[in-house]
Amino acid sequence: MSERDGSSRGPRRQAFTLVELLVVIAIIGILVAILLPAVQSAREAARRSQCVNNLKQIGLAVHMFDQAKGHFPVTCYVEGVSVLALPNLDGQGASAFVQLLPYLEQTARFAPYDFTKPPSYANNAALINVPLPVFTCPTMIVPPDSEGFFPGWGSYAVCTGSAFGHFANETDPEYDNGAIVDMGRQSTSLQIVVSQDGSTHTFLAGELNFGITNFPYGGANAWGSGYPFSSTATTSGVFDADHIVAPGTFYELNTFRSDHIGGVNMLMVDGSVHFVQKYTFPDTLNYLAKRNDGQAVAEF
Repeated sequence: MSERDGSSRGPRRQAFTLVELLVVIAIIGILVAILLPAVQSAREAARRSQCVNNLKQIGLAVHMFDQAKGHFPVTCYVEGVSVLALPNLDGQGASAFVQLLPYLEQTARFAPYDFTKPPSYANNAALINVPLPVFTCPTMIVPPDSEGFFPGWGSYAVCTGSAFGHFANETDPEYDNGAIVDMGRQSTSLQIVVSQDGSTHTFLAGELNFGITNFPYGGANAWGSGYPFSSTATTSGVFDADHIVAPGTFYELNTFRSDHIGGVNMLMVDGSVHFVQKYTFPDTLNYLAKRNDGQAVAEF
């Protein structure tokens, strides 16, 4: 018989057996279980890096504003308003972020803005009721029903200090002791901060999320509004909290927090960004939030 005759060969194998198929599926499942956390971690690292870059752009814009104006932007700006009327403004002015728009390549959005009118004024609202990438942390989760209530939501807030940042607290001697202050108060600037606590040891801005579980929508973030809790924050409450600790108060609503695991990205006056751990000592946070307490903070 010719060797080319295949009659002497054994039967050809056409497919996997059921046991072999199950083994392959199990191996694939194990590999996915091993690799998925690494992939998710890499994605979050990329998102956190983008958040850091956003804050650095904001810091650069503040420095450019300072060079042009001789002072930092204020929490809430209204043109042509008497200082005597300021306590009655109730935050109805342009936020610090609106004032920074020309330095963030947003002149087309800034130029038509009417600073004699509140953010709710129709023409102004049309300009600011849009989320902008530079004011948006890609990690932050936005409640699906918040679009109608906070159409121009944002992820960041400027730092007004260590004291509760609502107008009702203006009599507190610690009020407005941060890098950014209300209109009508003695203005702050890079030079002033450097000459007091130093630009490397003073918060300029940080993250603010919609994570307060016992407050409607989880927050009140709106980058264009100069109202407290919308675009300003402090260290007056529990840092990076997910709920209001004392019912009837709003300290945590006015305190920096983020959707990153374990802490919050914070922008310093010198333009650097630090990931501040969730459980950092409150005293350390307060020292960093104040511009003129004279306390040196070695590490944080």
